[in-house]
Amino acid sequence: IEDKLYFRKLSSISSIFHGIDQLYREATEAETAEFLNQGFVELAGDFSSADVKTANRKRIALALDTLNNYCEEDKRTVFAYIKDYCPELTATDDSFSVADENDLKMLLSGIEQRFYTTPVGEEKRLANSILRI
Repeated sequence: IEDKLYFRKLSSISSIFHGIDQLYREATEAETAEFLNQGFVELAGDFSSADVKTANRKRIALALDTLNNYCEEDKRTVFAYIKDYCPELTATDDSFSVADENDLKMLLSGIEQRFYTTPVGEEKRLANSILRI
């Protein structure tokens, strides 16, 4: 037996679960454009904010909050971490090339530090969700 609650509207549960609206908030068009205009993002091809889908808009909302809490040294550390885990993501010394949704997902996952290596087998993985312990 499983007990599950389903809610049709996020606003219905916001008063019960404080902060849940931030977890599921999508970045606005202005926030998406702001993120893509950051100095460390270099858009490739014809990719633009209009091409960003819902899942990445949610990640952008989280990443903007995360970046606002980083000092410059933290940003450099995280960008080096992304380059280490995502060699397929084209990067220069100070920027990442974003040509499609997958490139953007990998960059955003790196900003949220979602990459890890298993202790046995040293397999590199991406955590789809996290729980702070």
